[in-house]
Amino acid sequence: DKARDFTEQEKQLVLSHHKMLMRSVVPTMRQLYTLGQAELSVTPLYHPILPLLLDTDVAREATPNVTLPQHRYRQEQDAEWQVRRGQQVFAEVMHCSAKGMWCSEGAVSNEVLRLLAQCDVKWTATDEHVLRNSKKDYTSVDKYFPYIVREERRQPITLFFRDHALSDAIGFEYQHWNAHDAAKDFVRRLHEIREEIVQERGEHALDDAVVPVILEIGR
Repeated sequence: DKARDFTEQEKQLVLSHHKMLMRSVVPTMRQLYTLGQAELSVTPLYHPILPLLLDTDVAREATPNVTLPQHRYRQEQDAEWQVRRGQQVFAEVMHCSAKGMWCSEGAVSNEVLRLLAQCDVKWTATDEHVLRNSKKDYTSVDKYFPYIVREERRQPITLFFRDHALSDAIGFEYQHWNAHDAAKDFVRRLHEIREEIVQERGEHALDDAVVPVILEIGR
């Protein structure tokens, strides 16, 4: 209500509340994990775009006419270090290991999947557009079912695909809505997804269906 002309005392009060909330994040996550109420994931340490760190030429898979640097860039050892060091820091802070990894910006490639499996990552996630561009016979409900990628001589890894519209609704749309209306709309959309899955694959498919809502928190 005041809107402006805050005193130093008032600023310090707000800052103290911010610090209190920040201190509570890790203990809260640990508690949820211990109670079996949350699955925790980790990100490569310094937030690199892993596909490009492994091989800049991979950009041509998605954009054949892209202009790339004259010299091809490949840093496999750095990419592996980013993944393993991220896992290590997570374990030191959270006192548990993360089975999943959200790659920076959801950027994945076949080479990234091989690296993650090699580093004992059990699952990762990316956006539904990646699935749509990769699967010729794509259907609207494919994104709600995990994909298990298997290759010879390495562990399988499971992929989840972010529901783009639902995730962006939380990230961008609902902030302008009344909170009750936003929650009601979110639940309505979930019911619509359920009906779509049942119509296309039958009610038994609900046992395996997942609706990934993924948001990156600004730094």
